[in-house]
Amino acid sequence: SGHKPRVDWKNYCVARFARIAPLYYITLLVTPHKLGVFAKVLVMFPWYALWFGFEFIAVMILNLVILMGVVGGPEKFSVNPPSWSISIEVLLYVTVFPLLAKYARNIGRSLMVATCCVSALLLFLSHGDYAFFPVKLAGWNWIYLGRGVFGFTAGFFLCSLFRMHQFKDKSRGALK
Repeated sequence: SGHKPRVDWKNYCVARFARIAPLYYITLLVTPHKLGVFAKVLVMFPWYALWFGFEFIAVMILNLVILMGVVGGPEKFSVNPPSWSISIEVLLYVTVFPLLAKYARNIGRSLMVATCCVSALLLFLSHGDYAFFPVKLAGWNWIYLGRGVFGFTAGFFLCSLFRMHQFKDKSRGALK
């Protein structure tokens, strides 16, 4: 009775990359206030990278592999500040969604509702400034990644509950 569609992981990864990467890399290359100026100078004077030191190289690597928002949020390592959320999205696509797709489909409706509610509550708390809900752990500002995980999880379970309800309604109609 419970049809569980399978995920074609190869097509899933290709589709996510094709949706995100082109615009991300274009905006990364044309962000003039940081990368554009530095990249031109770096090409003309390779030794210039030494002047920026390790941090410049780290920033460039984190932006090229789309991990800057995970490591530093929007303010620390993003060459293009709004793109920090893209790095969170990419990380969730390759970590959280596969885990949810594999394990969360086999839990009951009550646990789905509970998990959705807890995720929504944590998402709400992550947007406030509460002493009992720290935004930093061991100096790492985890809240941006946390918001992504909480929102992604709540969205996944809301969608799953909707689909479960929709499938159940269709099967009832067929039995009448």
